[in-house]
Amino acid sequence: MTLSLRSLMSSRPPEGAVSLALDPYSRAAIEDPASAYRELLDAGPVVWLPKYKVLAVARFDPLRALLRNDKDFISSLGVTMNPLLNAAAQTSATVLVSDGETHDRLRKFMMAPMRPRALKELGERIRSTAAERVDLLLSRGRFEGMQELASHLPVTIVAELVGLPKAERAKMVDWSKSTFNTIGPLNWRALPSIPKVASMLRFQRSLDRDQLEPGSWVERLFELRDEGELRHSEAIGMVIDYIAPSLDTTIFATGHLLRRLAQHEEQWEKLKADPSLVPAAIDESLRIDAVVRAFTRVAARDVEFEGTQIPEGQRILTVFGAANRDERRYSEPDRFDITRDARDNLAFGHGPHACAGTRLARIEMETLLEAILERVERIEVGEPVVSNNNTLHGFDQLPMEFFARA
Repeated sequence: MTLSLRSLMSSRPPEGAVSLALDPYSRAAIEDPASAYRELLDAGPVVWLPKYKVLAVARFDPLRALLRNDKDFISSLGVTMNPLLNAAAQTSATVLVSDGETHDRLRKFMMAPMRPRALKELGERIRSTAAERVDLLLSRGRFEGMQELASHLPVTIVAELVGLPKAERAKMVDWSKSTFNTIGPLNWRALPSIPKVASMLRFQRSLDRDQLEPGSWVERLFELRDEGELRHSEAIGMVIDYIAPSLDTTIFATGHLLRRLAQHEEQWEKLKADPSLVPAAIDESLRIDAVVRAFTRVAARDVEFEGTQIPEGQRILTVFGAANRDERRYSEPDRFDITRDARDNLAFGHGPHACAGTRLARIEMETLLEAILERVERIEVGEPVVSNNNTLHGFDQLPMEFFARA
């Protein structure tokens, strides 16, 4: 699809949009995204950010409607704030940056190993791995929560399921984090990540079936290629769909969950008294601390949306983190409450492009939290080191200590 770029060249807000002198990628916004979210929510349903010449949609209902509408608001022109990546996306066959029938076909293949029956077979292994890790950390006392706990299940299990050669599995966390960093604008924060993303893309282009673990997710893509179900370019392209989003989102979400429970003793006590609240606690943590701040979409045609005349070609920032704190949807949105029904949160997106790995991420988080509840009386955390990442909201370090149940 060829779209007009006239709106991208304009420095004026489209008719109906409120202009806001906010930089959601400033250091202050990275350190404290909630304040930036509040400005966006208060400004209006569709907000013009003149620094980037983009619109932003941050309120819950408008954003959910936009994410459902993949005909007017498309992903195939790239979902980033980085023009280089967006240009490259148009020549790459991935689920993330495809639309319509192509997206539906590729997503069906990508989702197959993450269907409920397939994931159910992993349950016992995930449970035993989580239990062993919690027991080990209990015996140690203090530990670094992000590297030694939050990362353990994704790195131990998910990286193996993806099936890359062992030398490359060790790089997956850095590759994922760097990819998300470059999804933001091409600023000073993104520049150091470019060599790592380039390294990932070189590996991706050179990859072939004989390098992969038999029966793994990526090996299956090449099997589908050999069977004629996927083109070679599609099999190669979809490798990124497994590598880039599969680790850091779950790792950061786990860090937020444990820190919130440690900081809110009354919520931890509720959870200990009623472990059936585990799924709700995870939903509430995902809501209040959305790991992915925002992606983008592009208007496929001139369209009226929430009183704003959006021109064809206009890029729109979809601010998941802000929508999850919209008081129009959630009362007292800045309060952490594990009894809240937050199942409809937008932390993993919504609509046709909702995160394909949501079910696996939830299983990992639920299983780990259940293992902790069985063994841990109290969690203490220290001051975290916030990850300096354009797109991911999370911690690089989180000092932690477990205190065993009597």
